Parts: sequence; structure tokens; C-alpha cells
Amino acid sequence: MKSHPAKRCLATLALVSMLTAPVVVTAASVDEYLAEAKEFVQKGEIKAAVIQLKNALQEDPTNVQARVMLGSLYLRGGDGPAAAKEFGRARDLGAAEKLWLPGYARALMLQGQFDAVLKEVTAEGDLDNKQRAELIALRGNANLATGQIEEAQGEYDKALALDRGNPMARLGKAQILLSQRQEEQALEQLNKVLLEHPAHVESRLARGDLMRRLRRLDDALVDYKRAIDESPRNARAYIGQALVHIAQRDVDNAKKDLEVLHTIAADLPAVNYLQALVSFQEGDYDRASDELQALLRVTPSSLQAQLMYGVVSYARNEFTIADEYLSRVLSSNPNNPQIAKLVGAARIKLRDPQRAVKALAPVVSEATRDAQLLALLGTAYLQTGENSKGAALIERAVELDPEQAMLRTQLAVGKIASGDTAAAIDQLESAVALGQDVVQADVLLVLSYLNKKEFDKAIAASEGLEERMSDSPIPFNLTGLAYLAQSNFTEAKQRFERALEKDPKFLVAHMNLARLGLLTNDPGAAKKAYEDVLAKDAKHIGAMMGLAALAQSANDAEQAEAWLRRANDANPQALQPKVVLAELYLRRNEGLKATNLLSGLPAEQAELPAVLRLRGMAQLQSGDYSSAIHTLRTLTEQQPKSMEAWFQLARAQAASNDLAAARESFAKATELDPEYKVPVVWVGLGELELRDRRYDAALELAQTLKEKFPQRVFGYDLEAAAYRGQGNTERATEALEAAIAIEGDTRRVNLLASAYVATGDNDKAVEVLQDWLDKHPTDGATWANLGVFQQQVGDTTGALLAYENAIKHGQANSVILNNMAWLYLQKRDKRAEEYATRAYQMASDSPEIIDTYGWVLFQTGKRNDGLAALQQALVIAPNNAEIALHVAEALHALNRDAEARPVLERILREHAGSAIEKDARALLGKLRG
Repeated sequence: MKSHPAKRCLATLALVSMLTAPVVVTAASVDEYLAEAKEFVQKGEIKAAVIQLKNALQEDPTNVQARVMLGSLYLRGGDGPAAAKEFGRARDLGAAEKLWLPGYARALMLQGQFDAVLKEVTAEGDLDNKQRAELIALRGNANLATGQIEEAQGEYDKALALDRGNPMARLGKAQILLSQRQEEQALEQLNKVLLEHPAHVESRLARGDLMRRLRRLDDALVDYKRAIDESPRNARAYIGQALVHIAQRDVDNAKKDLEVLHTIAADLPAVNYLQALVSFQEGDYDRASDELQALLRVTPSSLQAQLMYGVVSYARNEFTIADEYLSRVLSSNPNNPQIAKLVGAARIKLRDPQRAVKALAPVVSEATRDAQLLALLGTAYLQTGENSKGAALIERAVELDPEQAMLRTQLAVGKIASGDTAAAIDQLESAVALGQDVVQADVLLVLSYLNKKEFDKAIAASEGLEERMSDSPIPFNLTGLAYLAQSNFTEAKQRFERALEKDPKFLVAHMNLARLGLLTNDPGAAKKAYEDVLAKDAKHIGAMMGLAALAQSANDAEQAEAWLRRANDANPQALQPKVVLAELYLRRNEGLKATNLLSGLPAEQAELPAVLRLRGMAQLQSGDYSSAIHTLRTLTEQQPKSMEAWFQLARAQAASNDLAAARESFAKATELDPEYKVPVVWVGLGELELRDRRYDAALELAQTLKEKFPQRVFGYDLEAAAYRGQGNTERATEALEAAIAIEGDTRRVNLLASAYVATGDNDKAVEVLQDWLDKHPTDGATWANLGVFQQQVGDTTGALLAYENAIKHGQANSVILNNMAWLYLQKRDKRAEEYATRAYQMASDSPEIIDTYGWVLFQTGKRNDGLAALQQALVIAPNNAEIALHVAEALHALNRDAEARPVLERILREHAGSAIEKDARALLGKLRG
């Protein structure tokens, strides 16, 4: 190796001095400089390598290899402009695209020149597939950076088509999925990258960030550590690792991360921010405040810094400053409940409950499940004198989580990622203890005792509160609730009435009087209490829902629906009336009404599991299978461990004839029932197997059901249906007999009778039905079935008696009436016309019913009317040979043989070999002329 250029220069000067004569210095060859540069790169001495490459270019400015190597080293050091300059000169020197273009594209990306990437970078030159894929993926990144999501997706897909393992493209797709909140799909893409390219640092960091977002902190730590192993001076990796350590309350290791960051990226604002978080976590609020003030001088518009400074100021009891900075953050994120909690708490501390309500109320809805948020808003309302609102919210808070509502936990600061303000604001975790003075702690204490069923303690605490808050209705209402829980109704009523004496507008006490009425079986008192509420608040949901429930319990479905509709109309933004009303419609098989009711909900309501479940079932019931599948699949994504969600999705998929998908969903539902506690799921799978004619699989499942539910009928029903499908009537009959022995009902008894008929044992069929009817004489459906069997064996009298009983017990359908008309006609009984007419009036579009009606009219002397009806039936069913024969017979009887002949000839031509052919041929022989 040549000596270092500086040493060569000294040696030359020494030689000049010694000889005192001019000398021409021979420069080292370009190849030697390049070789030395490569050796320095291998040793990690990048600066020395850059010097040697510059020396080489001084010797030969046209050396492409030196230009490309120097550009790569600049790129490696993050110097985008210098890298772009060197790659551009390599291009101008005529270098092949594969040498300069990938580096040039990366240099432009590093500078944020995304438009230049899209204009100047193509993948059409002399490149192999991997290089082309890399350039296309870079174009995808440029599109993504400029917000052109579809174009980016297209570029990534093109890149993967050329090189299925291209890590940049997969990382880009993952970033798109993350922006769309599809974390699981993004994780799948990142896993694929790291499976094939475990050393891909960018993907490793992206997965670490995602793990941190998903609160899988140990997994995130693994990725950050691996990224540091691959890239020891990567600031982003240390920032991520520090955030994990902070989230784990591991201050010591977080400090170690900061020590490294101070040496490699001390100027990054994120480093100062992390230092403030660590100081805060150590309880050194003064130092944290100093750090944040310094940070805000550099980045005054940073929401992260403003948020943290507001939190620190709150911790230092500087509530005016806290309110100022936290309000700025809230104005940029007006729908964020965590920030609203902080602002509300600061304003309550400042004794400004009106402004606290202004911050908190917009983020509280019927669907809110945050006990702290409800308790804060409830307290603010109590301090403004709105007792009913405040008490109701605090009660909701305690029902959700009494410990959280007491604010014994802490409230609110972020797991904040460097440079990702949206994630910082969205992902808040505990950090600031609000203190009991922020909420109505004594009220919460009583409610907490009630929630724990410690009623004596609740009474003692609330009676003490009655003395301290003698002008407030709240404590008297709480004492009443405690007595109510102990079934001491007299004391409860007195306390609720005392509460109303303190504040006649305190609707909570009226509602509790309604509860009292329900518990004492006095619906009149409950109704009066609800009406008293509505007299003061005509839109009160609870009162209207209560009146709807009272109507329902009185079997007044019309009045129940009217109250539910009124509640919904009066409170169009409320969810509860819609949900209960939708359930009512579903029970009445009015799926379309339920679907319409649940459409157009705001996003936060529309995506609730309870709403998705009802909407999916309504869409299924109304026949909109594709929508039902979409809705129920969303439900399974939200609740992957919900057996009912998978079951309902399977039903929708089966209804749309996607049996393979239905089977997969049923499989997931049954996996969630390993102990066989929900038979309907297994029965649903069995019905799917029957529908798909997989009778052996159905029989196997039937055997399992018989073993798991030996005292239930499910397995025997499934077994009987499977054997029927296989045509094994004998085994089907045996299974039905076993099922009836466990649980006899109309359906099974009639199936068993049909099975006996199928084997030719009509007498046994009649016997089974008659035995059943002896015990269940009002079963109209079975009387009708018995009539059919008796009619088939020629027992006209028995059939007519059975049909009469069927009609008597609610089965007056057109088929029974039609059969009776035919039987009475055979007996020459004048009642034939009466029943034929009734059947015709019920089913005037049925050709069989019209045929009987016409034939009865014709046979009873009303020939012209009868023939007209018969001809009408033939027009509707021109291929029905029996109707055609009746028309021909009527025409012949009326001496209209010329019209009858073509009818008979058509029967012979189109129904040769049928049972009707013989009669048609005989009649044709009788025709005149």
C-alpha cells in the first residue's frame, strides 16, 4: 500500500530541501487511491475513504468509479446534495445507468425532491430486474411522500412483480396500510420483508414502531436492538428504544439511550424531548419544564412539546399555563378525549367549571366508555348546578370502573414517537395524577360502595354527605339508592322524595321512583314517574324507553313501538332507541325496517359491535347478503374472539351460496366453543353440510352432538336429515323416533309420519299423527297433514274431518280448501262449490286452484263459468296435462268437439306415456266428426 498522502508530501519537501533543486512530484495512480479508499471503507473509516476518492478525482476528474463510490459514501452519510452532484457527474460522463441512477434517485429522495424523482427517474434503461424494481419502489416512495396513495400502491405492485422480495416495496405497502389503520395487514407485510431480509433496518424500525403502537413493548425492543446491531449509529433506532424504555418505566436504560443519542444526534429536537420525558418520569418537573421551554424556543409550533409542557405545568400546579398550552393542542385535535380530559381537569382546578364543560362535553357521547372522562364532566356539571346531568354521568362512570372513576390511577401523557405528531396525540398513557379535588370524590365514594354491594358503608357515607351537602339533592338520592338495593322500599321512597324537595328538576330521582315502582310491581307508579320526567324534559330518553318497556310487558306492541319511535325522533343522535327499535323489528321479521333505521349513523356509532351485529342480521333477514357479509366481516375484525360474530357471518355466507367461506366461518365459530356449550353453532355447521350434500360429514357431526348433548335433540335431528338425504328412510325413521322420545313437536311428528309413508306404511303414519293429536288437539298443521294422508289412502270421511279441524285451528289455507272441494265433489256434496270458491278467492293466480274451481262449477251445473275458469287455468299453465284434459272434457260435454280435438292431440303429442294419455286417447275416440 502507498503511504498516506500527507506523509508523501512531507517526504517530498524533505527531499527538495536536501537536494536544493527542482523536482517533479509523481502522483500516486488513480487505481492506488481507489484501492486505499476501499480498504478504508472496510475498516469503517469513511472520512479517510472520502479523502482518497477526492485525491483520485484530482488525478482523473473523469473517473466514473471514483465518482460513484464518492456519491455512495455521501449517500451513506446523509449528504443528499453532495451525493446527487457526484452521481450526476457520473451520468454526464456517460456511465451506465445501473451505476449512477439508483444512487441519484436515493439522493433526490434524501433531499425531499420527490417531484424530481418522478420526472427524472425511470426504470427503462439497461438494468436488471432487481435494479428496476428498486427504482420503481423509489418512485413509489416519492408518490407516497406527495400523498398520491393509489399511484404509490401501483408502483409498489410493479416492483414486486419484478422482484417479489423487494424490501422497499413491501415496506411502502406496509406504510400505506399503517396510514389506513390496518395494523395487522401492515404487520404481515413487514414480517414478509424481515423473513427474507432480516437485516433491512428501515423495515426493522417500522415494525418496532408498530409493535410500540400496539403496546407489544418487548417485541418492539427486540426490533430496535436488532436495528442498532445492524446500524450502530442509527438515531431513530435509539429514539425508538428510549421510548420503549420510558413506556416500561425503565428510566435507567432510557438514560443510557440518551447518552448515545447525545453523541450521535445531539441536535435533534427529539433528543431534547426524550430528556424532558425522562425528567418528568423521575418526578423532576422543574428540569422537565426547563427542557421543554428550551425546546419550544426552537420548535414553538410543536404540538408534542406544547402537550408535554402543558402536562408538566399541570404537575407543577401552574394551572393557568397548563390550560393555555393544553388548549392549543385541543384546538388542533378537538375530538381527542384524552387531551380534553387534561384541559377539563385544569379548568376545574381553576374553578372554571363552565369552560371545563365546554372542553369535555364535545367528546362525550352515549357510547363513551371512559370512566375518568365521564367523572370529570359529571363533576363539572355538578359545579355548574346541573345536578341531573352531573349525577347521571358520575353514576355511569362508577358502573364502568369505580377505581378509574375515583382517579386513583393517573391521567394522560403520550407514548410519543419522534416526528409523528398524529401518533403522539392519539396514543396517550397515564402520567399526571389529578388529585381527588378534581372530581366529586365523596360522591364517587358512595357510588363505589354501592357498586361493590357494600350497602351499609354506602348509607353511612351518604348520610354523612347529607349533612355536608344539605342543600343538594345528590346525597339524598344516593341514600335512597342504597336503601333500594337493600329492598327497604319505604326509606328509599322517602329519600328520593327528599331529593326532589331539594331540586324539583332533579330528574334522576324521578327515574329512581320509576325503578321503585317496577321493583314493587306497581307499574302505575312507574308510569307516573316517567310521565313526571317527560313533563319536565319532553325529550328524556330514559323515560320514553321506560314507558316502551312498560308497554311491552303489558303485551301492547303497538304502544311500545310508538314510544321507541318517539324517543328516536326526539333524540336523533342517540343510539339506544335505535338499537332497541331495531331489535323489535328483527323479532317481527322486518329486517328492511331495521336496516333503514341503522343506516346513516355517525362513524363512532356505526362501527360499534352492537350496531354491526344488528345491522348485519337485518341485512341478512332482508336478503341483502353481500352487505350482510361486509358488515359481519367488519364485526369479526373488531371481535375476532366473538363466537356469535363468526356464526352470523357464516349464516350470511351460506345464504349467498358461498358455502366454502361459510364453512371456514363456522369452523372459527366452533373453535371458540371447545367445550361444546353453544349447540346452535354446531347445528348451523351441520345444516351447512346437509345443504352441501356432505351427508357423511353431517352424520359424523351428528354423532358428536349426540355424545356432547346426550339429553338434547340436536344430534338426532341432524342424523335424521342426513339419512333422508342419503335415501336411507329406515335409519332416518329410527333417528326421528329417538328425537321424538327426547323432545316431541309438530315438525318432528310430521316428519316421522312422512317417513312411514315413504316406506309404504300409511297406517303407521296415520297412527302416529292421531296419537299426537289426541294429546295436542289444537295442532292445526298436524290435522292438515293427517287429512292429506287420509285422502291419499282413500279415507274421504276421515280426510274431511281432519281438514275441518285444521281450519278450526287456524290452517284455512287455499290447499286445504281446494282438497276439501275436491273431496266434497266426489261425494256430490253441494259444499264443494263453497270450498272451491273460498280457495279461488285466496289463490286466484294458482292454476291448480283455478282448475278445481272451474271443474267444480262445471260439474255442479255452471258449465259456462266452469269452462271459462278451466280455460283461464290452461292459459296460466299450458303444459299441465290434467288441466288440458278437463278443458277438453268440458268442451266435449258442450258439443264443441272441434275445439276439444286440438287440445287432446296436443296432450297425446306432448305427454306420451303419461297417466293422462290413456284418458285423452279414449276421449279423442268419442269426438264427433
